[in-house]
Amino acid sequence: MKRHFATFTNGCIQFLNVQLFISLATLPILALWGIPFSVMSPAGNLIFNPFLTVFLLCASLIFFTELLYIPNGWLVKILELVTSFWSWCLSWSSKTWLVGFYKPLAGATLLLALIALIMAHHKHWGKPLSNALTLIILSCSALLLALCKSSDTSFELVCGRKKVLIISKQGKIVVDDRGALALKRSPEDWINFTLVPALIQKTGNCKVDHVIVHNPARSTFEGLRALTERIPVKTVALPFFDTQKSKGGWRSFFALRSTARSEKVTLIRTKPPLVAQS
Repeated sequence: MKRHFATFTNGCIQFLNVQLFISLATLPILALWGIPFSVMSPAGNLIFNPFLTVFLLCASLIFFTELLYIPNGWLVKILELVTSFWSWCLSWSSKTWLVGFYKPLAGATLLLALIALIMAHHKHWGKPLSNALTLIILSCSALLLALCKSSDTSFELVCGRKKVLIISKQGKIVVDDRGALALKRSPEDWINFTLVPALIQKTGNCKVDHVIVHNPARSTFEGLRALTERIPVKTVALPFFDTQKSKGGWRSFFALRSTARSEKVTLIRTKPPLVAQS
């Protein structure tokens, strides 16, 4: 019994070492590229590794049983149960678990990654238990770095002939869209690969307090929907728009409203155009 317990404990320590080391090693890349990091990644890998193993095993067996004309209804049911339970677990996820690193702190995250690498290969400190304690301390230091945000600042992102003004003031983030979202055929890509990374790099924040829109269009609604799905957003201010919009425009607006309700985003309708104060 003691031997089995020792084997289980050593396995947990080794898993913790691997997950924390991988997390620390990827932090410099995430900081440079403006990609948010989930603090629940190690726990998620621990929980979902068994589900992933069962899923791949069942999917592989179903593939081969189909080729060999072997009845596999019970395998399909197991796969459906695993998938349903996996989806149910994912429904409990939260965007508040995401943290971002202010780009000037990329050097500090690189230092933490180098320390973790040295400790992992050190003759004495590289032992499983001592290495795990060291990685835990380094991980806590990384979380403290994530709490460091930029001071009050503002910057613009240009999209065609239009722009988006982002203002960080007293810990509040305001995104003032001045027609940029309406220019993109695929505003979701621009949100995911330009706006959000720039926001994280220059402010260290993974959230938006207020979004102000001046001239909404169909692509604007699609971009706002992508933004609310990607990071936490508190309020979106939309002016009353032309009632002659196309059916596609109304469809995009109602999709945005549905997403806003599910993500607990407050939609504010305004008559006069709003202007953010920098």
